[in-house]
Amino acid sequence: MNGFFSAIRDYPDMKVVKTYTSKMGILSAEEITQKIIDSEENINAIFTVSSADTLGAAQLVVDRNKVGKIVLVGYGSSEDILRYIDKEIIYGTISSNPFQMGYESVKALIDIKLSKNVPYYINTELKVLTKDTIEEFKKTNNENEKIIKWESLYE
Repeated sequence: MNGFFSAIRDYPDMKVVKTYTSKMGILSAEEITQKIIDSEENINAIFTVSSADTLGAAQLVVDRNKVGKIVLVGYGSSEDILRYIDKEIIYGTISSNPFQMGYESVKALIDIKLSKNVPYYINTELKVLTKDTIEEFKKTNNENEKIIKWESLYE
């Protein structure tokens, strides 16, 4: 959320009307999106920070016939989210690399155990996916799943 607020600070025409905290689930996200759509505010965009919230908000945008009227930006790269992007229901999403996150976490723990220095921040690469970039992402993702490089964590 802090990154989102920092990014939109440079765009004075963008205004955050309200923030909500979901109970981490598609139904909770649908309820919150329902409140947003039913509010008196002139809402034209929704930003979500979890894949469940992204899917829940997208489903309600479809159910309430708001596709094209509300821009939805979310998080995650599940097949459903990519399908929603392809159908232009979701404008875009932030995709993380769970394999790399787990790998770097285990590697850092082993380095700590071996009394090695561990960086305070480890970049595990985020990608911004839109309709223009999902095909390349799918292609790259499929290639990466086929080629897994194993290396010793103790080297």
